[in-house]
Amino acid sequence: MISQYLLSFVLLCILSYFATTRGGSRIGRLFICVVVLGGTVLVWQPESSNLIAHAIGISRGADLLFYLWVTISLFLIGRLRLQVWRQGRVLTTLVRTVALLQAQEQPPKDSPSSDR
Repeated sequence: MISQYLLSFVLLCILSYFATTRGGSRIGRLFICVVVLGGTVLVWQPESSNLIAHAIGISRGADLLFYLWVTISLFLIGRLRLQVWRQGRVLTTLVRTVALLQAQEQPPKDSPSSDR
């Protein structure tokens, strides 16, 4: 019983964070809120996961939750990988632009105007 209260508290903290944050897309935040609310229902009614699992042809509710966790985790890992790749491309473009601008501002080293 204490674990249900503790899990519910953690899930509601996560829900309040994603419901009030401004970062990310609305669809992503809505998806997370729905998942958290579904998790809260499963904390208080664990037998419902077995009913859902049997309805879609999986033998146990724990297996269903594991499959969902793996699927969501792989999706998020792929999404983060794409974001890192895009950020790398933006950073590369920015560094090249700054390098070209700095090269245009500096006079050549062998010019007579340089002090030695």
